[in-house]
Amino acid sequence: GSRATDEGSELEGGLRGARLMGFTEQFDVLLLTRKRGRVVRLFLAALLALLVLDVVGTLLLRLAPSIIIRSKSPPAWSWAQLGDFRDDTLDLFLLLILRTLLVATLGVAAVRCGTPNLTAAPAEVDGLAPLLLNGSGGGSVCEVVPPESGGNGAAQPTHAVKAEHLRSHALKEAAEVRKGLLVAAIFGVSTAAQVYVGVKCISFRGEWERDAHVLTAQGVFFGVAVLLINVESWLLKRLVHALTAEVGFFVPEFHSHPLYFHPSVPNHKCDLCRNKTGQVYRCPLCDWDACPACFNKKDRSTGEGVLRGDKGVKSGGALTTSQYFRRGLKLALPQLPLFGVALLCVVTTSALRLFLPNFQGQIFDHVIAGSQACMPGTPGAHEGKCGAAKASFLQVILLYLGCSVALGALGGLSSLCFNLISRRIIVSVRETLFRQLIKQDIAFFDGMRTGDLTQRLGSDVRAMASPVTVTLSMLISNTLLLVGGVIMCFVTSWQLSMVAYTTVLPIMHVTEAYAKWSGRINRQIYQHYSDAMSAANEAIANVRTVRAFSAEPAEASRVAGHLSTALAKGIRDSCLGALASMFNNYLDLGAGVLILWYGGSIAMGGGSITVGSLIKYQLYWNMINSAWQALNGLLNSFTRAAGAAERVLALVDLEPDIPPAGGKRVSSLRDWTIEISEVAFRYQMRPGNPVLEGVSFSVPAGSVCALVGRSGGGKSTLVHLLLRYYDPLSGAIRLGGADYRDLDLPSLHAATGVVSQDTQLFNSSIAENIAYGAPPHTEEELREAAIAAQAHGFIDSFEDGYLTKVGERGQRLSGGQRQRLAIARCLLRKPRLLLLDEATSALDAESESLVQRALDDLIWGNADGGKTVVLVAHRLSTVVNAAQIVVLDRGAVAEVGPHAALLERDGIYASLVAKQLHAQAAVIDG
Repeated sequence: GSRATDEGSELEGGLRGARLMGFTEQFDVLLLTRKRGRVVRLFLAALLALLVLDVVGTLLLRLAPSIIIRSKSPPAWSWAQLGDFRDDTLDLFLLLILRTLLVATLGVAAVRCGTPNLTAAPAEVDGLAPLLLNGSGGGSVCEVVPPESGGNGAAQPTHAVKAEHLRSHALKEAAEVRKGLLVAAIFGVSTAAQVYVGVKCISFRGEWERDAHVLTAQGVFFGVAVLLINVESWLLKRLVHALTAEVGFFVPEFHSHPLYFHPSVPNHKCDLCRNKTGQVYRCPLCDWDACPACFNKKDRSTGEGVLRGDKGVKSGGALTTSQYFRRGLKLALPQLPLFGVALLCVVTTSALRLFLPNFQGQIFDHVIAGSQACMPGTPGAHEGKCGAAKASFLQVILLYLGCSVALGALGGLSSLCFNLISRRIIVSVRETLFRQLIKQDIAFFDGMRTGDLTQRLGSDVRAMASPVTVTLSMLISNTLLLVGGVIMCFVTSWQLSMVAYTTVLPIMHVTEAYAKWSGRINRQIYQHYSDAMSAANEAIANVRTVRAFSAEPAEASRVAGHLSTALAKGIRDSCLGALASMFNNYLDLGAGVLILWYGGSIAMGGGSITVGSLIKYQLYWNMINSAWQALNGLLNSFTRAAGAAERVLALVDLEPDIPPAGGKRVSSLRDWTIEISEVAFRYQMRPGNPVLEGVSFSVPAGSVCALVGRSGGGKSTLVHLLLRYYDPLSGAIRLGGADYRDLDLPSLHAATGVVSQDTQLFNSSIAENIAYGAPPHTEEELREAAIAAQAHGFIDSFEDGYLTKVGERGQRLSGGQRQRLAIARCLLRKPRLLLLDEATSALDAESESLVQRALDDLIWGNADGGKTVVLVAHRLSTVVNAAQIVVLDRGAVAEVGPHAALLERDGIYASLVAKQLHAQAAVIDG
């Protein structure tokens, strides 16, 4: 598939496409190409080296008797010996040749069939020529899309582009199915070869039984043969995936990961524009989707739900299960003493469990021996032997009881330690995540949804941290049991292990395939839960609007839709997990039947395996199966947790572009003159709409400057820049000659007072809201600030006075009361810089009168000239007395001067004043 650029434009091949990209994008593509080439060469070299080792090992297996026993002549080479299964190894050469040919043929077929043939696709669609990563036109499934050079808006892809996208996606899906079947066939051939070698190892006689050294060599060479078969098949699978890996559409300025086109995604929303779409460009690493309309936009840095900073989009980063596990262990490091105690308990209990079967066997042996010694009429039975048998039986019973008691106590202690670690990690992660979250740029919060952030702070943290701690004890104990069981199996009978472990390779293949698929779908599940949380938060925050329109069923349906989608995907995950588990169980059962059938046959035939060894081996094999099944379940839980961990750690690792602290403190400034020089700015969410362009003016220290103009002119944006919510795209803002970027942000905010149109209050008492962020003060100073802000009267009328709770976002107070509290907050702070952003525009006449009186005292009660005031207001009585009035029009400075001078110019300001006077209104309304 290709992407439409400006109509009529045409890229002259891949090289010109590369020139249209920036240096960074070209370097990324080059790095990606070289890395892929290195991986392929590494896998090929490793496969060839293993093949050579396989040939050498098979040859040494045949020549070992003549090498170790010098008097033994080398074996003859004849076709008749191929049928001698139990006494000759010539058939292993034939097996090696057949396996190599079959596996190589299947590997080549998997690469050819697993790469969609796109050579028949049009080279150019609507003036497009893709830049292919491998520099050729055939078989490549990746292209680097250069940034668009012109055009605004969301240009819809043409019908030809859509048709090509659909065709490309169908080819890729079919190729993926073919590749999966052929890779499964490779594992089938390898498993069959392992079974053959294992059975031959058990039943082989030849010259082995006559010499101990030859017998040792037999075990080494047969074991190496099975190991090489496993490693070769695994490497070949990786090589096939490396050669057929789809890199996707790499658009660096749009998204930090490659994107893949999906033609049919029912009832899905674009993560940029939030519109429903049936076709998406999807990132499989971070579950991020863009509709075709957004994919074809000129600017790529917009979008809701995308991690961003003041300088643009941030990469969320993918997290594999192993990476998640390593990060989880790092989280547990601060709890090292507890972790050490828990680990010691788990290791001890696992070791005791390995010895319990031995004690159980001894108990049965003593019961049988004691019953024979103490049975009346038994020849040779007497009191001494019977007493000794009972004493030995009691001794073993006491040892078994002691181990059981120790297991219970150590198990309880390890459970306590891991539970404490879990709770501490969850608290630590939430605290760290909130600290990182609260210091992010304002641009970050512009693009993120509140529900998504609360979801990450809540259930995502819990889902991420729980497997690290709750299942860590199970992981350690089952790993020790698995390793110990494997060792004991090989000690008991290494020949039988050659057959038993032939099921390991297919089990690992099935487990890995399911883990990858489960990881992808669980990332989607967490995203749908996040969407449900966002929808619920939005409905609760706007519950009055919901009730006014009786939209409760619609909101409930919206939340239920996200939850139902998450549930449906969870059911799919559970079903496929059950199928994978059933397949693995059948393989385990098959291995158990094979052990009993073939091992029993060898034991009854007087071979190298005894009946006792077979029973002992079966017990340890059952232990291995139980441990493996438990570990498989833990792997699935880690895979699911990795999806939540991606969302949490993406925020933990995210650093703001505007540093929250550091730089020159404003207390060292002697002059508080504000200089705004050639400032340009646009919001990331609206990159096509410049808000400020080339704005320049200055505000002398201790003076009052009013910003007026029509709505949308950039007045509030200037206030945001003075608070350094954002940094300008170009130009500079200086305070006392120091660039804003060089100032310490907390000290700047400590010296700044803000009263905005929408006052933000917290769900706490009135006194706490007034004192929020204020320096140390007395109760009398707080009361004086409330009196000066015309707020003491209504505060005193409440039953609890200054301890009255204002409710969430101050909803228990009127708009005028909230504004007066904001003014009191400013008065208590005694700021050097005062910013007022249309503090009375949303109030009724009575409330406005009270608030305006408090504002006048705040602004004009500036006799010492200590405060520099920048105000945005439509009220003529407020503006007329300002030392300087700046008129902003369409993001640029139109006029600057005092009230009288601007009226004489008869410009925009004069027309605004005339309009107000004509309407007999008290506001300048543009």
